[in-house]
Amino acid sequence: NDQEQISVDNTGDPRDGRETSISSDEDGESVQTLTERQREKCPQFTQETPVDRAQPHALITLKDIANLITTLRSTNETLQQ
Repeated sequence: NDQEQISVDNTGDPRDGRETSISSDEDGESVQTLTERQREKCPQFTQETPVDRAQPHALITLKDIANLITTLRSTNETLQQ
């Protein structure tokens, strides 16, 4: 993980380390505005869509069950010999 560290010279930055700035809206009211840096820190909420990763249900018939029982009986008899 070779991440290059970049040093930033904030000398002369009018924000002086602040991440918000005060401005006024159309009515002259003071409004706190987020700077680009602060906006990047805000979590971006996304709607999660659940994904069904389960395999589709297989239909098991009575014939399948009968064949399984027959096979198990045969296996059981073979093991007991």
